[in-house]
Amino acid sequence: MRYKTALEQVKQILNSYKDIVDNMEREQIAETERTNKKCEEMRGQWTEQYIEEYRKQNTPAADSKRRAMQAARERAKALCDRNMETIRGGIDGYFSAPISADFARKIQSFSILGVALSDAEFDLLEREARTYTERRLLKQLAESRTEKRMRVEIDEHGQTKTVEREEPAAKKSIELPNIDVIYAAVEAYENNVNKFLENYAGENGGLLESLNLDLFGKQSHNLMLSVSSGSFLKNGDTEKIIEMLSEFENGSRKQALSDFEQSIIDAIIDDDDKKYPSLIPEKVQNVTKNNKELADLFILDERYSKYVKVGG
Repeated sequence: MRYKTALEQVKQILNSYKDIVDNMEREQIAETERTNKKCEEMRGQWTEQYIEEYRKQNTPAADSKRRAMQAARERAKALCDRNMETIRGGIDGYFSAPISADFARKIQSFSILGVALSDAEFDLLEREARTYTERRLLKQLAESRTEKRMRVEIDEHGQTKTVEREEPAAKKSIELPNIDVIYAAVEAYENNVNKFLENYAGENGGLLESLNLDLFGKQSHNLMLSVSSGSFLKNGDTEKIIEMLSEFENGSRKQALSDFEQSIIDAIIDDDDKKYPSLIPEKVQNVTKNNKELADLFILDERYSKYVKVGG
């Protein structure tokens, strides 16, 4: 939910930063072309020394571009960092969210008593499992299921007999999000965001001199053209990660509010509350802090989801 929005915002921020740098590059190219044209017109009228001095004085200064790029980069990085923090917070909250006491008691009772659950009963439990840890418990329960089966065996005398055996039941598949893959994908994405901000020098690399790179940095820059050229923003990386993050949320949390659930939220955040919008975030946090059911509802409401502290 919130992290999907945050990822899209990161992409928008990077595209805005790219537009700023591309405009700077175009301005520099235009200024350089004007200066070169003027210098050509001066040939035969002025000495080469004077023309070169004119060119030097009218060539766009790398320092000014460097300062402008740094200011734009710092603004973009601050916004990206804030959104990446939201993404990480949402994921951390999901994976570290506590187990519902009621859910834990059910799983423990079924395990101790050896209750033979049907697939339909497992489906009900799966819909109830909202957190990563709850789904892990359910998966463990599914894998421990056994059932009695009649088998034909041969005894030590070579005689066949039919016996009843307790054997593993057909596994009810409980999907779990791949925590390692998800965290690795987010870390890789964040690294690419930082590389892009630090190294993007325009569509044609025309502002490379303004990046303040040493010789090694300039050589390294050529090895990461996919980031520097902006193709990082065009190859669908954001969409791939959104899909990966959606993989676990789609299976563990309802996706839309019913009319009744919407009316519950509207009763809690009523018309009087809406007269003082600055106080709404605190109220949402207070009512959802220790109530998981309400937190699950508010997180589906676009108006208030950003105020819910998942797992907190």
